[in-house]
Amino acid sequence: NFRNYGLTSIESKAKIVAEVVKHSLTSHMVNGVMDNRKIFLEQIGTLEDIDDIWLVRSPTVIEQYGKGLNNEELRDEIDQKVLDTATEQKVVNENLFGASNFRITIPYISSSKGAINCIECHTSKEGDVLGAISISMTMDDVKQVGINTVGNTAIIALILTILILYIINKVLNPFLTLFDSIKSVMKRAHKGEYSTRLEKTNSKEGEEVSQWINSFLDKLENTLNNIEKEISVFLSKKSTVSQDPLINVNDAVANLSCVYKFRKTIEHDEKIEDIYKRISYVLEHKLHIEHFNILEADKISNEIKVICEKDLHCNPHECCRANRTNTITNSCQFDEICDKLKVKDVEYLCIPYTISHDLDIIITMTAKDKEELNHLREQIPIIDDYINTAKPEIVTKKLMHILEKSARTDGLTGLFNRKFLEESVQTIVAQSKRNNIKYGILMIDIDYFKMVNDTYGH
Repeated sequence: NFRNYGLTSIESKAKIVAEVVKHSLTSHMVNGVMDNRKIFLEQIGTLEDIDDIWLVRSPTVIEQYGKGLNNEELRDEIDQKVLDTATEQKVVNENLFGASNFRITIPYISSSKGAINCIECHTSKEGDVLGAISISMTMDDVKQVGINTVGNTAIIALILTILILYIINKVLNPFLTLFDSIKSVMKRAHKGEYSTRLEKTNSKEGEEVSQWINSFLDKLENTLNNIEKEISVFLSKKSTVSQDPLINVNDAVANLSCVYKFRKTIEHDEKIEDIYKRISYVLEHKLHIEHFNILEADKISNEIKVICEKDLHCNPHECCRANRTNTITNSCQFDEICDKLKVKDVEYLCIPYTISHDLDIIITMTAKDKEELNHLREQIPIIDDYINTAKPEIVTKKLMHILEKSARTDGLTGLFNRKFLEESVQTIVAQSKRNNIKYGILMIDIDYFKMVNDTYGH
């Protein structure tokens, strides 16, 4: 751009000089002093930045006025081309470390228009080439100005670049540092580590952002710890399923919600059998345990009753090991640890639960291999939560059953008493009539039975 500007400036200056020479030569001709044009041309040649200047006459002018002065002769092909084509020609000779110049050759065209009528003095037609002027001008000054301008611009640009980089570094560096710190903290938080905090920055705004994020992380970490601590009161202790406390808390809350719903459901069940059905549903559908049994052990009578039977692989009536030791019986502990197993090549897990001082529950589970058995072992804490939740309701339902039984039977003989008869006679009579069944009432009096009551109790 600087080069084009310099060439345009030199070309404009050369055209001005050519126009001045043209008008001066015309004045010389009009005033009859054409022979003095040599002095004029020499003075023009001494102007600043002009290396050389010469005139070229066309054949028409030479034929009319002669060849003219020595410096008015044809010098090269460029002069000839301008005379032949009537178009100006420009030649630029540039050297980076040497002299540079610009040459322009401008034709003088014959014209009868304007203030000067060329045809009055020359035997020519409109548009004929009367001659040409060639001006050679140095470009060193323009080139030096361009070089200086480019150099100064480059220095200014470099200084501005350094200044901008310094300002950017001064202003943005704290935020970039903060961004890197946030990235590092968020990466750790994504992995479940919420103890890392942002580093301090030198900027006021960055420090505020750091405090906000650190405060949020503190609240998050404390909240997670408190929730986990509070939930642990209601749920059995178990190993974490993830390194992320947030996921563990979410799973714990979900388990607590399920246990709470289970509790609210069994509170409204009428019979203890309904509670056992709920427990079976949890084992099968929520924990996805296929082969299991629920046993009820009476500590007073030492009797074991199968409550829920699904592929019973052992004979629990012959002194159940889990019930006798009150510890978990695991087939991985020792080969054939339980001799009551009826089926070989199967893994098993028996978990005893103390419901009350006279009642135990044993949950037996079987697996086809050790991998499935490990899955069963992982479910033990969840099973504990449901059984512990069901304990009060099982005890309540058992007590209600005992009270109802004692109210309707004789404590000494175990026979139904008069209260049972009063409650049931109407139902029995209605069923008999409906089914057309005959019935009778038998009353028996035992002599001296008072002595038995007095001896063994009423």
